[in-house]
Amino acid sequence: MLEKMAATYSGTEGFFVGGKLTWVDVYGFHMFSRLEEGWPGALDEYPKLRAISDNVASRPKVKDWLATRVRREQDLGNYIDWLL
Repeated sequence: MLEKMAATYSGTEGFFVGGKLTWVDVYGFHMFSRLEEGWPGALDEYPKLRAISDNVASRPKVKDWLATRVRREQDLGNYIDWLL
């Protein structure tokens, strides 16, 4: 369903709606990246969704955020291990 929506409303490859970044693209990216963390390759059969995810992930500020998110989650994991 999301793949079909992206095909219908996107003006440019890599966006859900129109041809510029919107909150829908960012939210989709967040959802897709979490999905792929638990299920690698989940977007392999959905090229339009993959393009949106890759487009958002390629943004410099998103790259920086992802690097700190990974570090924060590792720190949280270490803290949880310490608690147990």
